[in-house]
Amino acid sequence: MKILFISSGLFPDYQNDMVFHGLKSKFGSEVSESKDIWFMYNDITTDQKKGLYGKGFTLYGNLDPRLRNVENEQSLPDKIKSKYYDLIIYGSIHRDGSYLKNVLKVYPKDRIIFIDGEDGDKIMKKLTKVGLYFKRELIDKYNGYKVFHLNFAIPKDKIVNKIPDKTKEWATIVPGDMKTYIFDSQTDYYLDYQRARYGVTTKKSGWDCLRHYEILANGCIPFFPDLEVCPPKTLTLLPKQIIIESNRLIKEKMFTDERYNLYLSFLLDWTRHKLTTEALVDYIFEIFIKSVNYA
Repeated sequence: MKILFISSGLFPDYQNDMVFHGLKSKFGSEVSESKDIWFMYNDITTDQKKGLYGKGFTLYGNLDPRLRNVENEQSLPDKIKSKYYDLIIYGSIHRDGSYLKNVLKVYPKDRIIFIDGEDGDKIMKKLTKVGLYFKRELIDKYNGYKVFHLNFAIPKDKIVNKIPDKTKEWATIVPGDMKTYIFDSQTDYYLDYQRARYGVTTKKSGWDCLRHYEILANGCIPFFPDLEVCPPKTLTLLPKQIIIESNRLIKEKMFTDERYNLYLSFLLDWTRHKLTTEALVDYIFEIFIKSVNYA
């Protein structure tokens, strides 16, 4: 399958980049990119990576440069016109809608995917009628429009193989307390979560946050205040009820070692199977395939 991924490639954008990582991991160079998303490949320099949002941890500098397949800007409009690609994916439709008029002229709605990973809950309503529209911070007020929920995700090679040995109760970082943001290396950042039984995470501008997945991937139970009031159509792939129950046990100090390991084993297994970038792409493609068959 020939896929065109349209994105500006100017700067990191978590939802865009997670989908791109999953696509490249599953389909390799069959995925063409409209611009060079240079920070995703492992030929990025150390200094370049440190200058990225979040110090470049977790998502950036992971892909083999041999998977790079940047389209020529001059020939791209003709390729779109001839329907060279089987599927067009807009990685961040709010930030880059390049070639949209050309795409809409020749591609049916079941061959266009729009990713909306913005923190706000607004959607581009007109686009829900001309393509498959995926929204991260999805709320009930858009019931009249066909919009599919979407989550963040994490590369599968960032997930620990087993429950790490625990040497402390709480991880160092407390969201919002800048003096706790002490880690300059990804290794040290991950080790801190691996050694801790619990890691605090919170809603930021939106409910979804890469930290949720980093805590889970490193074999640590997230302590997530107010998760019970998260909108039902947001964070749908996160095991919210198990985390909510875990948080109750933490607050009531009812976690025995046996119960802790049971809950954490479940969360780690869930993360491996449901929360990777490849699982994210599988989820998107399940909906895509259903829409094609229905049409």
